Amino acid sequence: MKLSQRQQAHLRSLPARLSAAGYHERELADLFELCDLYVLRDGIGARTLARCQQDTPLAHLGSFWFLGQTRPRALLEDLLGAQALAVLERLDLVQDSPEGVKARALLFPCLGRYLFTDLFAPVGDPQYQVYWLGSDSLGLARCAPRKPVGRSLDLCTGSGVHAVLAASHASEAWGVDINPRALHISRINALMNGQGAVCNFVQGSLYDPLPEGRFGLITANPPFVPTPRGDLAFFRPGGETGEAITEAIVRGLPERLEVGGTLALVSQHPVIRGSHLLDRVESWLGGADGWGLAYLMMAPLDRDEMIAGHIDTPGQFATQLGVEEGAAAYRREFETWLDSYEANGIEGVELGLFYVRRLEPGLPGWRTECQLNLPSGSLSSWVEDWLDAQERFSRPPDPGWRPSWTPGCQRLMLDARNGEGFVFRDPACRLGDFYLSPENAFLLNRADGRQSARQLAQSFALRFERKAGEGLTRLADLGRQLLLS
Repeated sequence: MKLSQRQQAHLRSLPARLSAAGYHERELADLFELCDLYVLRDGIGARTLARCQQDTPLAHLGSFWFLGQTRPRALLEDLLGAQALAVLERLDLVQDSPEGVKARALLFPCLGRYLFTDLFAPVGDPQYQVYWLGSDSLGLARCAPRKPVGRSLDLCTGSGVHAVLAASHASEAWGVDINPRALHISRINALMNGQGAVCNFVQGSLYDPLPEGRFGLITANPPFVPTPRGDLAFFRPGGETGEAITEAIVRGLPERLEVGGTLALVSQHPVIRGSHLLDRVESWLGGADGWGLAYLMMAPLDRDEMIAGHIDTPGQFATQLGVEEGAAAYRREFETWLDSYEANGIEGVELGLFYVRRLEPGLPGWRTECQLNLPSGSLSSWVEDWLDAQERFSRPPDPGWRPSWTPGCQRLMLDARNGEGFVFRDPACRLGDFYLSPENAFLLNRADGRQSARQLAQSFALRFERKAGEGLTRLADLGRQLLLS
């Protein structure tokens, strides 16, 4: 549905009004007494529901957009603007009723942007549901690199959240989805956030509908549910291993990712017996040369819970078939999925992101991984430093480099008895503490920005009766793990 220039202006007025009402991620999570907004999918208790009856702008808007509660039209016009509310009604995102106005969409704040998605319980054909911002979407939003690029691309764009976020640091932001309703919502979200001129949304399968050319950043939150059948909604099935679409995305990188560019892909990755995720990614790329690979694991997920979360519940089977027959049908369905998982060697699932960096020709490939809790805010700067450090220190460092480290987020403690060291990180970093061998503790303790890598390596060689080259190699390892500058 096309909007006039005046209507678009009213739509663009919404973010400022929402922000003025305190409609932000942390404030809403506190209102609902949740660790994060994605947990709303599981519902809230009576105590939290009572908190949402407060007579504050945030409580009114939070209960309206997330809890399905009607609100008087006059109140919403005061909070959102009468013209903006009329535009939302025209777009079928809100609906008038005798009891008041009711939301027909969810409205998520995300890193200073606002995104409409479909309701948790879909209105209309569930095949075309536009998925809400879950832990996967938020993980990618908070952990995608944000360096300026010429063109960005978001595959399986859904609500368009990652294209809209990339539009703030890309000259062109493209989004692709097979679902026409997703593209409709994406265009609304781009307009509302003032990115309509930068964002381009096209319908089709992955890279197929795109114009020629490469991208400096590619993001993707593809369908990833390992399923024996393809009869789930568009946003869920990823083939029997869950990686059919992920593999196709990675195989297209040689043609679509520019040198120096990065793919950031979030998924609930299958833990496959005898196979590491980065080994599979490397094989899809045709080998390790010219590629940097990184894996950021956020949370393990139970295999049986994964299955139970994507088939009809026992209650639904009982409603359809009766109690006894429904229970038997549920067991058969569960076992069908479980047999498929066993046949494909799927032992579990992990929520995480992997990154693929396209390197300059001739540079050796590298790979790394670490574990991190789902962050509550942006970690983009840390991710950029982490990836840059892997590339910079994939080879022994320049002997003239004067390494230093920033104790603002980490401090060093040395054990005088045996020379071991421990780096204690700020709890906000969420990466945990870091053990240092006596050799590495010796080097890090002297990495103060005054001595060159050559001088440190020579001191290392004298102290431990080793070759200076080993000292340079150890400095490179510390650079990758502790992000030395």
